[in-house]
Amino acid sequence: MNEPKANSPHAKSERRDLSYPYAFLASLPSGEMVERLSGQGGILNRLTLEFDAAKLPIAGPPEVSLELPERLRKSFNKVLTRIKEGVLTAARGAALILPRSEAPPDVLSQLEEKPKQS
Repeated sequence: MNEPKANSPHAKSERRDLSYPYAFLASLPSGEMVERLSGQGGILNRLTLEFDAAKLPIAGPPEVSLELPERLRKSFNKVLTRIKEGVLTAARGAALILPRSEAPPDVLSQLEEKPKQS
């Protein structure tokens, strides 16, 4: 058999992984939420992703889909997310988002005041 040696350039190119790293894919849903909700969506409490066995090849930018609830709740909202390229889905999951709290202006001004020293 004509197999390349372990340290030859041909062997390295055959072993090279031409797929997106999991860390990059895991960062996409939270970035998409910030962009779509203009930073007014609340606090991301938990993001759970399930990755498929097949890695997503680098062929173009992956598509991130978000399914927001029809009616936003005051306690928390569950957002479904999916990362895919064409028909291949790399990851799917859900995020729990706590709503952004509106603090009364007098509370904020009290926090900004310097404590009195005695």
